[in-house]
Amino acid sequence: MERIVANGGALGARVDGVDLSRPLPDAEIAALQTALGSYGVLHIPGQSLDPAAHRAFAARFGPLEINVAASHQSPGIPEIMVLSNIFEDGRSIGFAYAG
Repeated sequence: MERIVANGGALGARVDGVDLSRPLPDAEIAALQTALGSYGVLHIPGQSLDPAAHRAFAARFGPLEINVAASHQSPGIPEIMVLSNIFEDGRSIGFAYAG
């Protein structure tokens, strides 16, 4: 990980130089956890994660849950819920009302 830079506003930081699609060393996960605690929100641009990689990364922060709505889950990976306001053929391709 190259750097973590506060955005200068009330909360949030940008994390540069990390590839979340690969397993990260414990020290990098610890640095991300510390940054998340300090800044509240992390922007980690340039990522391309499939649902399995997303689940693997998220699980490094603690146990994952399956949303009680049990809808719009990623196929075969119920811990990942798809959020989208896009409708195709009259149906949402993800949970459209997530805020």
